[in-house]
Amino acid sequence: MSSIAKRRWGVAVGTIALVGYAVAFAFFLDIGALDLSWGDVGLLLIATVLQLAALWLFGELFRQGVLAAGNQLKRGTAFRAALVGSGIARLLPAGGAVTPVAMAWAVRKEA
Repeated sequence: MSSIAKRRWGVAVGTIALVGYAVAFAFFLDIGALDLSWGDVGLLLIATVLQLAALWLFGELFRQGVLAAGNQLKRGTAFRAALVGSGIARLLPAGGAVTPVAMAWAVRKEA
């Protein structure tokens, strides 16, 4: 499978996941039962977008570090490493200490 086909496949899967998330959010979440206003839901969506932007920037910082070390790394791969690193940092009590290790492990094949 060529890299363009892999990228299109990844975009298609990501789009389906986002649409599925939006449909589930819209149809299955009972806003009245949670006592949330539409303004609160809007703030949650804004926070989600900002969280993803922060992860993207975290991945870019990691990518710049890899570039400074003399290696190449794609932006999407760096974003995936940031997702792995932030997940490890949340799951383990000492996750902040092993975040760089988890990020490096996530990109070991590409780097």
